[in-house]
Amino acid sequence: MQGLYPLNQQEFWNIYDTFMKQDFPLSEIRKAENFTQLWKENVYEALGWYEKDVLKGYAFFVKGQNIVLLDYFAILGSNKGSGIGGKFLEAYKDYFAVKADCILVETENPEFAVDEADRQKRIRRNSFYEKHGAYVSCVTTRVFTDEYQILVLPLNKEKAPFSANRAFQIQSIYETIFPMKEQWEQIKISRNA
Repeated sequence: MQGLYPLNQQEFWNIYDTFMKQDFPLSEIRKAENFTQLWKENVYEALGWYEKDVLKGYAFFVKGQNIVLLDYFAILGSNKGSGIGGKFLEAYKDYFAVKADCILVETENPEFAVDEADRQKRIRRNSFYEKHGAYVSCVTTRVFTDEYQILVLPLNKEKAPFSANRAFQIQSIYETIFPMKEQWEQIKISRNA
């Protein structure tokens, strides 16, 4: 295998159990039951990036109406900084171009960094997406204890990249991810001017 490949549920669960706790803060990893429900509703998609039959990275998405949310994206271990992330991102942009107008990307908001090193890391992450065509939207979110900026990665030039409804789009995706009313007491979506 070489390049982008759709992953089945078993492959997703192997990554969930093996890599996610290494690649993401525990506060950002939802419970297994949540993913089970998203797979059951057919709104979740997992992609892997392979080189010489070895998994080098993974990306998980929540599918909405004409949009997808990049839920998790990681390049494994020593492969970070090798250019694989950019190749993988361009490949999944092509993959979703026939299915959606854009990919919404949650990134940790630099304004809420714990220190300068954390702030610089968050800025670098945003710059990575911007280098590949994303722009920072006017929408920010707080999901439980984590603060995010929403970036927009347009997929087709002929489709309008701007939408005044980004807050509604992210709310729609969040309602899919977090269907229980009591969860919404800990979620905030803001639209800045």
